[in-house]
Amino acid sequence: MKTDKQIPRDLIQRWLDGTADKDEREIVAEWASECEENEKKLISEKMVYLASLSGEANSKDSNRTSRVRRIIYWTMSAAATVAIVLSLFLFYPERNQGSQLSAVNVTVPVGQMSRLKLSDGTEIWLNSNSQLDVVDGNRDERVVELKGEAFFEVAKDPEHPFIVRCGERSVKVLGTSFNVTSYSQDNFSVKLFTGSVEMTDALADYSCTLKPGEQIDFENGHYVRTSENGYDNYGWKGGKQSFTDASLETIMRRVGDYFGVSIKFQDESMKLLRCTCAFHSGNSLENILDIICMAYDDNIKYVISEDRTTVTLEY
Repeated sequence: MKTDKQIPRDLIQRWLDGTADKDEREIVAEWASECEENEKKLISEKMVYLASLSGEANSKDSNRTSRVRRIIYWTMSAAATVAIVLSLFLFYPERNQGSQLSAVNVTVPVGQMSRLKLSDGTEIWLNSNSQLDVVDGNRDERVVELKGEAFFEVAKDPEHPFIVRCGERSVKVLGTSFNVTSYSQDNFSVKLFTGSVEMTDALADYSCTLKPGEQIDFENGHYVRTSENGYDNYGWKGGKQSFTDASLETIMRRVGDYFGVSIKFQDESMKLLRCTCAFHSGNSLENILDIICMAYDDNIKYVISEDRTTVTLEY
């Protein structure tokens, strides 16, 4: 479907640089929702805009080596700020099809976040390095497939359960808000904020129902049900990663997920070290690692491999 409706170039620019007011943002969102072509144009404009900012920021850091820096960069780069403030809003048009979902595929690159509104009214926030597939649904269930991390605010519809599939695992809800992390088979968790969810692992023949405030984590080959693991599963939506008395293993798992890098420890005992820290998701990898090291009074340091695929923590 195409549309002849045009949108002023200066309005798109204001949307990109964050100076558009509420009415203007709604105009851009409505225009993007009218057809796939408009949506792709807006995505393209944003990618070009972020790339230009990223190029400016990266040129300043080109001489950084892989060894730990003792200078802590507290200020986010311009590209990081824009990536968070202007996280892409994809609005799909409402349709008179009951709760049947339209097929959608969204992939979020490393260092970015996206927000979607599905045709049934469900809102989804996708974290960095994540992929979501909305299965072309039937009238009995609403099904999406997730790899990575997402926060869901599911539109209520008791007659049409909403199901998040993560490989052999699934999370079933009627209408609620919850966070799912599923970057790999061994890196899986569900945190419930409101309502009720049922998590099922067909491979492990395991299932449980969570209450608000509870979460289930897959750790060392077993499911662990807790009310808190030291990580703020909600704050990342606003571009901030927060940890309270969390283990270094938990913190570094988040860093690895976000940047798509492998994490190694010089000594297994390092995984148990605990601290409280916070950082903006859009900061560079080096910046975030510097902040983490400072939280441990610089008693640990890091090495980033030359190909930037592995981070090793050392004493």
